[in-house]
Amino acid sequence: MPTRYPPGILTPDAIRRLLDVCGAGPMAFRDRALIALLYRSGLRVSEALALYPKDVEGGAVRVLRGKGGRSRTVGLTPAGMPRGVDGCSDGTLP
Repeated sequence: MPTRYPPGILTPDAIRRLLDVCGAGPMAFRDRALIALLYRSGLRVSEALALYPKDVEGGAVRVLRGKGGRSRTVGLTPAGMPRGVDGCSDGTLP
């Protein structure tokens, strides 16, 4: 059986290029927010897609149904919060 290695970590430049292809408009805002959340928090894609707005509060993200059905809380700095989420308006992304 071949050895499996963990996936590589994206560089900040790669994340910026990924954000640039999102374009503009409401769907682009959603896509950029999701990408920033994944990059800054380390959430799994399934965990991020299961989030509700109430799960992101005060610099913390509550994951109610994580891997193995476990709940956890992930800290998130204000710089990692996408603009418009939890009142954070600085718009700082990776």
